[in-house]
Amino acid sequence: MDGLTTEGAEIEIGPNSFIGAHSFILKGVRLGTGCVVAANSVVTRSFSSGSIIAGSPAREIGKIR
Repeated sequence: MDGLTTEGAEIEIGPNSFIGAHSFILKGVRLGTGCVVAANSVVTRSFSSGSIIAGSPAREIGKIR
């Protein structure tokens, strides 16, 4: 491949997380417990527990307390 290190990397989604409709989560991404991913988001990197994530590419727009 052309230098990508994500080949075969697993996606990890923590318990109690919500993934909105038509979202894409790329290889190697880890989402912590209780994350919320908005609909139509493209998640290209990992986020910590309680993150509210949206966009393309996705970014953290808030935290759940």
